Amino acid sequence: MFHCYSEAEAIDYVTEGFGKNAGRDFATLTHPALKSDVFRLYRMYLEGGLYVDADSLPGKDVQDFLKVSDGNVWISAMTQVPNCVAMNWFIAAPAQHNLIGEFLETALRNVASPEGRGIFWLAGPGALTQALYELGEVEGLQILSNHQLKAGLFRQIDAAYKKTEKNWRVFEHHKGVDNSAGLSFALEGLYGG
Repeated sequence: MFHCYSEAEAIDYVTEGFGKNAGRDFATLTHPALKSDVFRLYRMYLEGGLYVDADSLPGKDVQDFLKVSDGNVWISAMTQVPNCVAMNWFIAAPAQHNLIGEFLETALRNVASPEGRGIFWLAGPGALTQALYELGEVEGLQILSNHQLKAGLFRQIDAAYKKTEKNWRVFEHHKGVDNSAGLSFALEGLYGG
């Protein structure tokens, strides 16, 4: 079973689950990718489940994965080695898991004070990696490499929106936003400036 939300339904969901201020703040987010990044965390924190980006199609092993995934939080990373960048295009977690809560808090803190950082760093993979470092050890964390994930669970497609400003990379390129502010901020957080 999957759920789709219009923007109005997403605002209502956030308002009902987290209060008027959260709904109002969510409504002010300016880009569809940023809204998607933040909304998935609100919904996953309340209800748990499996999230994949809109440019993903299920693979042959999804049903088997769903049978064994309960109780753990699953994410994807560029590799399975320590200190790698986590990806947020695939997340599975039970309701109210502490990693999802920390990721949500990190994203909301970043969005409230963006300091020139792009969406990757505000609520995307950079923010998930930041949350993981802030938490340290995470009980029940399972990391799949992108290769493992794409081999049988989900594959990403070249969706039409990726060539428009609905794609955060295209949008930020046109605005002149690059990774330098986000990377500097992350390194300052890790190494104290």
